Amino acid sequence: MSNERTAVMTRAQQRAVAAHPPGQDVFKSVLSEDISWKPFAAFPPSVRLAVIVGQPSEAGPYTIRVRVPHGVKLMPHRHPEDRVYTVISGVFYIGLGEQFNPEKLEAYPPGSVIVLPGNTSHFHWAKSSEYITQVTAIGPLGLEYVSANDDPFYLSPSGMDAYLISCRSICTQIVASITTLSLDGNCLMMAFSAPTPLARTLSENALERSAERGLIGKTTLARDLCECQP
Repeated sequence: MSNERTAVMTRAQQRAVAAHPPGQDVFKSVLSEDISWKPFAAFPPSVRLAVIVGQPSEAGPYTIRVRVPHGVKLMPHRHPEDRVYTVISGVFYIGLGEQFNPEKLEAYPPGSVIVLPGNTSHFHWAKSSEYITQVTAIGPLGLEYVSANDDPFYLSPSGMDAYLISCRSICTQIVASITTLSLDGNCLMMAFSAPTPLARTLSENALERSAERGLIGKTTLARDLCECQP
């Protein structure tokens, strides 16, 4: 009897502490014809993303699908979260590395499952046909291109506006962190150790421009940072 009571209490405790992730609190199904495909700012314009389960922008499990038209390339990028890809249709080409190299692409037919550890640089190419993959991971979803020049978000008109705002924010942070500025010393190292690839590129471009002018100072660096683009 005591064992039964213990088992009942354990199940009750489990029900009390087990919270359902977003979108998984009720039984439901998602059919292919019900999927809502939408553009995603970090993808090329013709690529579409659909949220199947969960909220990718929040902490917790999520499932998405990505549809890439024939011929489209996704340049080297990385995700902070571990991912499991399932090929739904078409042939999924993926390569590892920080440079796009067609010779490193591996082809996976429908039904294939690919495990991609977080922060692994990789790239895709819809080389033979359109493909659809399903991605399962623990959010929040993250995507960072190895080169800011490959990020479609910053190449779009709306993205450029956000890019300029981001640049100004980065400029303010970098300049505010400098107490002494010269062509050699810790201050240059501080600029080069900016927290993101975009910030590093801006810092390097600005320092190069200031050095060419022969003018080194907070005001000059701030102006050059805000003028520089990767």
